[in-house]
Amino acid sequence: MHIALPIEWISRELDSKLLLICHLIKNSKKKNLKILFGSQKLLGKYLSSKKFSPYVWVASGVDQQQEAYFNLIKNGGVFTSLDEEGAIFTKHEEENFPRHLRGIKYAKLITRLYIWGKKEFYKFKKEYKRKSKKTLVLSGNPRFDLASTKYKKYHFSKNKKVNVLINAAFGTSNSDISFYDEKIFWISRSINSKFYEKIDLLEPIYKYQKKNFYPFLSDIKKLVTKYPKVIFGLRCHPAENILVYKNFFRNIKNIKILDNSQSVLYNIFNSDILIHNGCTTAIENSISNKISICHINFRNKKYEQYLPVKISHNSSNFLELDKLFCKYIKKNHNTQTRYKKILHELKGYISNLNNSSSGIISKNLLSIKLKNELQLKRNLIHNKEKQRDWFFQIKRKFLKIFFFIKISNIHKLIKLREKRKFYPISKALIEYKLNKLLKINNCNSLFRVTVLKKDTFLIEKK
Repeated sequence: MHIALPIEWISRELDSKLLLICHLIKNSKKKNLKILFGSQKLLGKYLSSKKFSPYVWVASGVDQQQEAYFNLIKNGGVFTSLDEEGAIFTKHEEENFPRHLRGIKYAKLITRLYIWGKKEFYKFKKEYKRKSKKTLVLSGNPRFDLASTKYKKYHFSKNKKVNVLINAAFGTSNSDISFYDEKIFWISRSINSKFYEKIDLLEPIYKYQKKNFYPFLSDIKKLVTKYPKVIFGLRCHPAENILVYKNFFRNIKNIKILDNSQSVLYNIFNSDILIHNGCTTAIENSISNKISICHINFRNKKYEQYLPVKISHNSSNFLELDKLFCKYIKKNHNTQTRYKKILHELKGYISNLNNSSSGIISKNLLSIKLKNELQLKRNLIHNKEKQRDWFFQIKRKFLKIFFFIKISNIHKLIKLREKRKFYPISKALIEYKLNKLLKINNCNSLFRVTVLKKDTFLIEKK
């Protein structure tokens, strides 16, 4: 059986995908398991040039383009999605473009959707009725398995890097590319008419982030300078312009600007407290029973990511932030009562917090009858290929010609930004991390890693 596990963002997915591989090795009864692993872009290119049919493609989310499903199926792959941002929504996003539901038109071409929690699961179940009973799997996500204290040794370092972790999530407002330039670029790439309307709906989030960006940084700067003996580490979203932070905090010795070369859980387990402005990191931090402070100067319940806010202590000015900081910096952990309350709050959004979502997903992937599934999907696309909407493809080409120079320049900037999402990985690193995970999960199975091409690997069970 061939399973392809592509990585889009190294910091978000490397460790969680390796944990999934660990459970695939552990739960596979046969020795013919072959896992293709590595950079999403390079792995996709490799599979399109080689014959590994049939195989399971485990995507990071549902694709909006029908063409992506057609090409995958024709190449011998079946589509599954391990959504990487399943429960991290604003009210605005939920109302206008929930992630899995945007692919509803192509539900019959999707083999599995692995969903984080019950609230989203029942929404999808309602939308997908009569289309596919096996498509939806209530699984949770391996990222949150890794946040449990079981994996403390996996992340822990004897040389603690920082006392306070600051996680900034301003990916829309602090990008290398202006929001309006990026809008032109993505419209030119889309053949879906509804995408034109959807991208406009991102503008209020852009304005909300922009309004909060510098007030957040200013309050953090005050905190850092007030406590010179405390070591702070600031980590921004991979899509952000990190130079803005380096310039803003230059010449301040007790703050380090961290990169995204490894999982944020490394920073969480090697720090005492988290300050954020609303992001997934607060969920991972809370599951590991660390204290989270959410600092947003200009609150707006419609545009803030409500789940990370809900499980954190909240401040909206420097005096409130300082007060919370002084109160919790030495405590490190939540009280047992608060910790139980947080887990209860998360229960509806993220399932299997006390179980192994990696185990559930791995067993489900291994149960897919690949040959039958691929033939079924090929039969579905056979008569649909001629029904593509050529009008929007012509419109897209027109936009590309009209904005040729501008789009070319934006594309170069987007390529540079994409590079920051993926750091090179080696065979030695994969072997080291995978051996640690197998040991933690009491698995003695042997494996072999083969380098196929740059950042593209084959992992086999011996």
